[in-house]
Amino acid sequence: MRRAAWALVPALLALAVYAGAVGGELVWDDEIVQARQMVAFRTLRDVFLPPAGLHQWSLDYYRPVVILSYLLDQALFGRGAAAGPHAMVVLFHAWNSVWVAAFARRLLLDRGERARDLGVLAAGALFAVHPVHVESVCWITGRSDTVATMFALPAAWLALAWRDRGGAARLALAVLAYLAACLSKEIGLAVWLALPALVALAPRPADGGGAAPGPLRANLRAWPLHAGFAAATAVYFALRTAADVAYGQALAAGPAELARRAAGAAAYYLGGALLPLRASHFVTAFPPAWATALGVALWLALLGLALAAWRRGRGVPLLAWAWFAVTLAPSLAIAVRSISETPLAERYLYLPSVAPALAAGWLVALRPAARGVRVALAALVLVGAVATAARGRIWQDDLRLWTAAVAVAPDHSLPRHHLGMAQQRRGLHAEAVASFQEAVERATGPEKVALARNNEARSLAELGRLGEAEQSLRAALAASPEYDTAHLNLGVLYLRREAVRRARTGARDAALLDAARESLATAADLDPSLVEAHWFLARCEEERAALARAAGDAPAEAERLRAARAAAQRVLAVDALSPRAPDARALDDRTAARLAELGAR
Repeated sequence: MRRAAWALVPALLALAVYAGAVGGELVWDDEIVQARQMVAFRTLRDVFLPPAGLHQWSLDYYRPVVILSYLLDQALFGRGAAAGPHAMVVLFHAWNSVWVAAFARRLLLDRGERARDLGVLAAGALFAVHPVHVESVCWITGRSDTVATMFALPAAWLALAWRDRGGAARLALAVLAYLAACLSKEIGLAVWLALPALVALAPRPADGGGAAPGPLRANLRAWPLHAGFAAATAVYFALRTAADVAYGQALAAGPAELARRAAGAAAYYLGGALLPLRASHFVTAFPPAWATALGVALWLALLGLALAAWRRGRGVPLLAWAWFAVTLAPSLAIAVRSISETPLAERYLYLPSVAPALAAGWLVALRPAARGVRVALAALVLVGAVATAARGRIWQDDLRLWTAAVAVAPDHSLPRHHLGMAQQRRGLHAEAVASFQEAVERATGPEKVALARNNEARSLAELGRLGEAEQSLRAALAASPEYDTAHLNLGVLYLRREAVRRARTGARDAALLDAARESLATAADLDPSLVEAHWFLARCEEERAALARAAGDAPAEAERLRAARAAAQRVLAVDALSPRAPDARALDDRTAARLAELGAR
């Protein structure tokens, strides 16, 4: 089989295993990113220096290349699309699987052609079907690890190519790929951390001449590579600082507790990479003490085996161990600092899992002729493919996803809150109300209470329980007075109550319209990018203008019509592609025509 074919097999496996992901819907934060965040990125400057006040935007992350990938999705498929963005992430994974195969080929220089081909196939195929990748590939918003790996692997490969053959182009491309990896996610920095091991331990071409230099001398000779990566790192941190990105908050814990958390995280990730039996996208607890001790012992045992192999002139196992350790290191920060909702997440294993794939490829290449090796490889790929496809189905819709999360973390508020939102989207409002109430009971802070109460109110309103809905919204605002969406929903609720009363009495209710205007204006002030607040404010002002017209108060009518026009124009200014945009244009035209009539009198 030709070399290109060996590289393509992992890509085809990746496409086949994740074909079902393309039919998945928007889940978890996908809709927020597309509808509420990406509308704020209008220039390249916004991408690298994100505007302030973005809805639910984390101030601890800096990922401009990922933002560019979202903008590319919207340019290709339109806002709110699911199939296209899902397909893009699957393609990213297929690309990465090819690069893992290429990396394996580079690390198996000292093996025969047949052994090398089988090792390449093993590494690429196992990476393609590893079940721990499901979250990174099936979740559109979880793509950051996938995107970062798209650049991290070429950066490492090009670094080795420069080490062996030189060339300014290879050096420049390696540095640029490394910078792109950093600008995709913080784990990109790990490529520089792994660089000394890559330079020192990766096999050299047989025709290089002379004995291989020791680790220190090899890295001293590679000083242009280190200098280039250092310069790229400086650029990254300069951009990150200019964007005013934070680094999380220190946990209120002593050194012993932080060490316990770090050790627990290390044990969890090693287990997930080698034996992903209980994968979950919502992990709230560290392994028990016995499992942590076992995991740490396994780390040390693998290091001992890798060192023993290195002493016998086989550096790939030690390189794989080092790659896993350093690419995992940035994710351990999540365990010891307050950065993410959960201290552990399987998506953090995406780049580190390159290491066990490479180690497996190396082991297979040691004995390529053994039938047992080939059978074991085929069995692993088959089991991985089946497990990955089965787990991928959980990610195809929010209801399945959060039902599974509630089963894993029954005492946590957030899964129940998201389950309620999934039920709400399917019209299961009674079930949603129950889920939101359970989320409130388990909430650990006022913001979580506010989130659940706000969404509970929406389902109560859909059930016609408007009085209870208002009570829930007031409870949300009591917990979080500057919660923009709760102010928006309260304003919409007042409009709905006014419409019900008008249908019953035939007259508009000035008090309810004034209350709606106050809530909607507050929401628009708190979040100027909130299209719905501007739209409903425009509707409210138009109704207030009609009330003034019925009273024969032309000046008040004109004032309110101008306010309605201003709100409608803000809808278009914030997001001209919003689903509300056509209605906003129609309202603008309508109110402009009425103002012209008033002016002609």
